[in-house]
Amino acid sequence: MSTSEEIDQRTRELFATAAEIKDLFFNYSPLPQLSHGQFLMLRHIYLFENDQCPFGAAPPGLSDGEGGIKITALAKLMRNAPPTVSQKADDLERLGYIERRRGRRDRRAVYVSLTPRGQTLMARAMRLYDHLGRRVVARLGDEQIRVFVQTLQNLKDALAAEQAEFAAALARGGTEGEDAPPEP
Repeated sequence: MSTSEEIDQRTRELFATAAEIKDLFFNYSPLPQLSHGQFLMLRHIYLFENDQCPFGAAPPGLSDGEGGIKITALAKLMRNAPPTVSQKADDLERLGYIERRRGRRDRRAVYVSLTPRGQTLMARAMRLYDHLGRRVVARLGDEQIRVFVQTLQNLKDALAAEQAEFAAALARGGTEGEDAPPEP
């Protein structure tokens, strides 16, 4: 059995490594002319337009049959506020990579889609991004990747279960013991 200090140290290592991996994924653009934020936004649009919506099933209201992806749904996918995503869309529109338009049924809704120039750019960027992924898999090997993916899935399941239990304990007013957070 591990001591409390050892568990605390492993917890800090887990969170630090997870943050570093997240930064490597989300603060990366395979093309020098795109910031990581621009690439991430264009990637979401590209995957949506090619029926490869990231993170599994598309959230409700993603396109509403209007063509293009709704700015508010894109903001949810990107975990950004709609004004932030709209601002990024302004830059990408000026660069000629996306176009935006108002909804036909709801004129308040704004949709964005890739222009032909944006499609060409993102097809190239995705080839480079996928190539990088294949190189990482080749470097680590099939077995290490298989074990790592299984470990990540186990971690995701454990984290979701702990968050649900933690939320339930807080809703009950917390309890004395391990399921209640320490007071600040």
